[in-house]
Amino acid sequence: MVPEMIRISLPQEVKRPRSPHALLMIVWLATLLFFPQVAHTSQLTLCNEAKKAGLAILSDFKEYYSLTTLCKTTIGMGVSGIIANTEADEDIQEWVQDDVRSEETDHFSKTVKELGNWQRVAPLYLALAASGTLFNGNGFMRETGGFGEKSFRALLVGMPAVLFWQFSLGASRPSDQKESRWHPGEDNNSVSGHAFTGAVPFLTAARMSGDPYLKSFLYLGSTATAFSRINDDQHYFSQAILGWWFAFLAVESVDRMNKNQITFSPMVIDDGFGIVGTFIF
Repeated sequence: MVPEMIRISLPQEVKRPRSPHALLMIVWLATLLFFPQVAHTSQLTLCNEAKKAGLAILSDFKEYYSLTTLCKTTIGMGVSGIIANTEADEDIQEWVQDDVRSEETDHFSKTVKELGNWQRVAPLYLALAASGTLFNGNGFMRETGGFGEKSFRALLVGMPAVLFWQFSLGASRPSDQKESRWHPGEDNNSVSGHAFTGAVPFLTAARMSGDPYLKSFLYLGSTATAFSRINDDQHYFSQAILGWWFAFLAVESVDRMNKNQITFSPMVIDDGFGIVGTFIF
């Protein structure tokens, strides 16, 4: 009797996609290799700069959560509320799904949706902000660093409001087969986080641009991620425009506070890497 051969299948190694955070760390290590002077900043300077950065962030929050901005927020929520709590929202959603959505819009939505992923874009904005300092804020890098800095600050100052109103208003997604009306505390989709995050870089660039044609194009582009959420049946129209409105107010607040000089720079400390903000007033 001939013994049968036993074949043992060993589990194959699963290849995992490289984390964008790991890629950013590689960039930082390479940067520090070519710019070793960054590593010589003292711990005492780190503490002083951290205090100044705290003042800068506090100023942004004071501006965004001021009475003036609160009044503008109320106007946006009022318009959104009228649409959400009438038949208008569901009529718009039905029209988009039946007459607008296509393979082309699905492809477009898949592309621009990632602009609204804050976990991906926030580290990128920080890296851009730090690059302006690394290269002494000259020429192109000065503009790039300013763009990253302002975009990150807008995300930071506006996100708490987005998270609060998402749950407080209690609206649901259209894909859940639920109505658009507000039911406080019942759900957490009243404000589109993707629409908020995706609008920030376009609105920031628009405020930095002096060309009226480019500015108009950038304002139009700021609605792309909001459209993708409606197209994908993930948010109602009222939820998408409210996310865009919060982004508009956040960028506006940061732009008003930019008369104070606020910069971000990389820092090496005993425990690893960090970002230090400088606030000059």
